[in-house]
Amino acid sequence: MSKSCPIFIVSLKKNTDRRRKISKALSSQALPFTIVGAIEGAKLTQGDMPWFESANSGKFDVKASGMNEITCSLSHQSIYQHIVKNDIECTLILKEDVIIDTKLSTLIKAL
Repeated sequence: MSKSCPIFIVSLKKNTDRRRKISKALSSQALPFTIVGAIEGAKLTQGDMPWFESANSGKFDVKASGMNEITCSLSHQSIYQHIVKNDIECTLILKEDVIIDTKLSTLIKAL
């Protein structure tokens, strides 16, 4: 198992200011991180998720689950696959608008 605790930031490509802010906050604590592109709900189509069916109708129904929930889940899947593939025991996954406490590096090092 990996001894480090990698940090992944889920971020929409268009949120450059948020990306810059969280990058600065993590870099100031010498914490390495990886930005993972989030899936934008407005650009998602049924063709992107042929496997998705509403439990009630058996058909594609965004309203049943909510587009935000679907895109959030899809955005995290590549990170989860990376965690499993690389047998990573500890991982921190954050959204780009999180506020980084100045003591985060202490916590990460303790993990």
